[in-house]
Amino acid sequence: MTLALADPDVVPRVTVNNNSAIPVSVDVRATDHGPSLILDTVQPGSSASTHDVIDQGDRWIFSFSSGGVEGGTYEVSRAKLAADGWRIQIPDAVIARLR
Repeated sequence: MTLALADPDVVPRVTVNNNSAIPVSVDVRATDHGPSLILDTVQPGSSASTHDVIDQGDRWIFSFSSGGVEGGTYEVSRAKLAADGWRIQIPDAVIARLR
């Protein structure tokens, strides 16, 4: 019973950088078709940090959209994300699709 009531593991903060001229909505999930966790909408030329993000495990799949247009995904390992200080840059290929 105690395990069922335990809080999930969380990462203290995940930061997303947006060097584009458009706002980009970001979510994350652990599997290709699993449930996603909405992180934030990152304004143009800025970054946004989301605190206490549920740990997605070894595989983090970020999805991007803007104005109803899907920009695709970016997959990163937990180890790389941690090594990068829990920061990602929205990939240029995603920005190109969103334009």
